[in-house]
Amino acid sequence: MKAFKGVVAVLYLVALIPFLAWWQGVINNVRTREHHYEMEFEVTPIEFLGSGMIGGFRGLMINYLWIKVIGLEQQHKYFEVSALVELIQKLQPNIASTWSFNSWNMAYNISTDYRSAEAKWRWILQGIHVIEEGIGRIPDSAELWHKAGWLYYDKISNPSNEHALYFQKMTEEKQLQKRKEALEAGRKFDQPVYALALAYQDFKRAAQLKQHPTVSERTLECLPFYASVRGVRYFLLMKRPAEVAEGLKFLDIAIKEFRELAGKYSSDEFEGVYNQARDLMNYIEEGVQRYPDHVAEFEQATDQIDQIFRDARIREDKIRVKQFAP
Repeated sequence: MKAFKGVVAVLYLVALIPFLAWWQGVINNVRTREHHYEMEFEVTPIEFLGSGMIGGFRGLMINYLWIKVIGLEQQHKYFEVSALVELIQKLQPNIASTWSFNSWNMAYNISTDYRSAEAKWRWILQGIHVIEEGIGRIPDSAELWHKAGWLYYDKISNPSNEHALYFQKMTEEKQLQKRKEALEAGRKFDQPVYALALAYQDFKRAAQLKQHPTVSERTLECLPFYASVRGVRYFLLMKRPAEVAEGLKFLDIAIKEFRELAGKYSSDEFEGVYNQARDLMNYIEEGVQRYPDHVAEFEQATDQIDQIFRDARIREDKIRVKQFAP
């Protein structure tokens, strides 16, 4: 009886192979039609196993691994989670959420298990490497660009983080080293050096791509402005020694971003943007006290922001009058 069941199982698997091959073809056709395909890369043995040899069984294996990941995460076994998700990345490298999840796990979960800034930074850096590799694989993913920007904006540059200044310094050193290596190899280096400049760049790219599975288009649009306002605060008020020139660059960017957002959204629709603009005005006032040699630039910026507020109020008043007109 057992032998009979074994033969039936084997026959069942053999019969399933043509179906799995057909189903994989359907999936490939959908990927091609929707422009969702894996880019050409030098594949590792595990990636070849996942994409070629096990074929349709890959989905079952990945589902099983994700179930294990969820269980381990609930037990706070974040190192084991990272190892399993890394395997999933190799089996399914074209899924953005896999890279995003593993990067978040390293930078937010594992890093908090350590007390020293140096140990925390090692895992945050690992998270950055993962998200950068994911972007290399899927360059048109708003999810990955948003997550990369969020790491630089929230994990590295959040003023409430006691290690924020250290993390920003280490980011700067990392980028300077990358620039040095690029120049020595004769390659062009066009990445920003500072963490908040990287956050702005990544947020801007995510906003341009728009299609994010969990974050609204409106939120994506406002994040570059938030990063630029934080840049003004950092370079004028927090960085030691301060870099006024960089702060003024971020101030120009912030005004440009605020003008665009205020032209699209009223204060009722997007109160956070207007609150950020008021914070920006406070930073300018403090900058006037600290850097008297740059009063002219600060006054010009204040006038521009005031004008944006006035234009927004005039437009909102016109809309209200039109709404209640007989």
